[in-house]
Amino acid sequence: MREKWTNRFDFLFVTVGSAVGLGNMWRFPYLCYRNGGGAFLIPYLVTLLVVALPQLILQVSLGQYTSLSPVKAWEMVPAMKEVTPYVVLFQVWKDALLQNLYSLSLGSGGMVTMGSFNSYHHNFMRDAIALSVVNSCASFLAGFAVFSTLGFMAKQQNTTVDLVAESGPGLVFTVYPQALSMMPGSQFWSIAFFLMLFLLGLDSLFVIMEAVSTVIIDQFPAVFDKQLKKIFMRFCLCCFYFFAAFITVTQGGMYYIHLIDNFSSASWALLFSGGCECIAISWIFGLDRFYEIMCNMLQFRPRFPWFKYCWKYVVPLLSAGLFIYCLVLYKPLVYNRTYEYPAWSIGVGWLLSLSSFLWIPGYAGYYLIKKRCLEQDKQKTSDEGKNQMEMEELKVSIAESLEL
Repeated sequence: MREKWTNRFDFLFVTVGSAVGLGNMWRFPYLCYRNGGGAFLIPYLVTLLVVALPQLILQVSLGQYTSLSPVKAWEMVPAMKEVTPYVVLFQVWKDALLQNLYSLSLGSGGMVTMGSFNSYHHNFMRDAIALSVVNSCASFLAGFAVFSTLGFMAKQQNTTVDLVAESGPGLVFTVYPQALSMMPGSQFWSIAFFLMLFLLGLDSLFVIMEAVSTVIIDQFPAVFDKQLKKIFMRFCLCCFYFFAAFITVTQGGMYYIHLIDNFSSASWALLFSGGCECIAISWIFGLDRFYEIMCNMLQFRPRFPWFKYCWKYVVPLLSAGLFIYCLVLYKPLVYNRTYEYPAWSIGVGWLLSLSSFLWIPGYAGYYLIKKRCLEQDKQKTSDEGKNQMEMEELKVSIAESLEL
């Protein structure tokens, strides 16, 4: 039996802690910087409304309905059990969409897992909208802090903003320390700032760890039947992530972070998994069928269910278009406009990406082949049984004829 949140605000606070993290503090500002500053907000808000928020509602409602981890929850659609001068324009929209998916932990199982701890009639739509608003406000706040400081630094040095700092994951770690050093009591504010970064990362990690551990527990309930075993498994996961992250604090750590960020954390794998989720619910399980389930959980019918049409049309088409764009117009990865990654590192990056989403079509193909084989075996058994019955009837008929 799945444990449930003890307070109606527990889910909201946990998901806000997961969403508002390092992605808001450093990834959003540098994506704005790379894609034209304030102009980036237009595709960011549009993709939030038509892709990210509908996917958030879908994933939370799925977890709340099934009260299961992502792998088990998708058994309702068995084939999807393993489930997210124009070139420049597509790049901006791709970055905006991926930032929304990455920041809201969509396509990675976190929101499905957190939703599985909700009571059946919890108002997840209210929390999804609140989470989206809080997450976006945190990103905007970080962006304002970065760009105001960049403007001040450019004026102090009598130069332009693009010459003050390079666009990259380290942008925020250049700008914030510079701003803090100019404040009264800079040592105190510096300690507070980096302590905040540590707590933001830790809070997001809680949800990631819970998503992974819940999948393992749901897959092997007989093995993890006692609380002590669950604690030991989570401890082993923490140790694994701790030692795996050592590479990011070496001298070349920023290069590895940039590689992981582009190929794994917020890559086309999120586009693929998100599109597959919406296709599974809308076109396989049944859009109206799932919508009725959702309304039953909410105990009311939304006045304008725009997210239904986003699930069925917008998300699959936009995700597929941007996914194909990412593959067709792929360019070698470059860091800080100067360092081009070697071939072996690009190979590692592709392995990271493929390991994230190849399971979806792979398992779907396996399931369909298995289902087809079972149907053929069933038909063969049925035919053999029918033939045997006909033979028995023929034997009886012959025996009766001989007796006569």
